[in-house]
Amino acid sequence: MTVVATASTPTRTGYHHVEHVMGTAVSFDVRDGTPDGGGLGEAVAWLHHVDQTFSTYITDSAISRLGRAEITLDDIDDEVTEVLLLCERLRDDTEGAFDAFVASKTKKEEVSA
Repeated sequence: MTVVATASTPTRTGYHHVEHVMGTAVSFDVRDGTPDGGGLGEAVAWLHHVDQTFSTYITDSAISRLGRAEITLDDIDDEVTEVLLLCERLRDDTEGAFDAFVASKTKKEEVSA
């Protein structure tokens, strides 16, 4: 996993931090406190954890491996199972307007065509 971070920059009212993760830049603008406290490190670590776990662009993520059938639902962490169940509930609640698996279905349909 590549972690690219921009150092926190002090501002007049706090500090600003930009973290490059998930193919984008996430900006933190903290109005009080210091970069060392307040959970910035925890927030940044969580973003990288989510990216490493759920990214379809990272070949060894749980989601990528599940999509390629290298692992099964029995092999994934409870966290991934919980998110997949929430996605399924949302698909039901929206009558299919939200479908976390639509890309994989489309890909399979293209392959079989």
